[in-house]
Amino acid sequence: MNGIQRDGRSPLQVREEYLTTELDDTLTAWGSEYQVEPILRAQNLPKTWSSTA
Repeated sequence: MNGIQRDGRSPLQVREEYLTTELDDTLTAWGSEYQVEPILRAQNLPKTWSSTA
């Protein structure tokens, strides 16, 4: 998954902002094992998303 979202951030940039390095590494390994994107796992991924802190 390498699309750019409406606010100009890629999924990787969103992961860097919201996940710890340890969690990101763990999810990346899981995604590699199962050949899927570990955060947005649905087959029909949303075109945009937002979050509040």
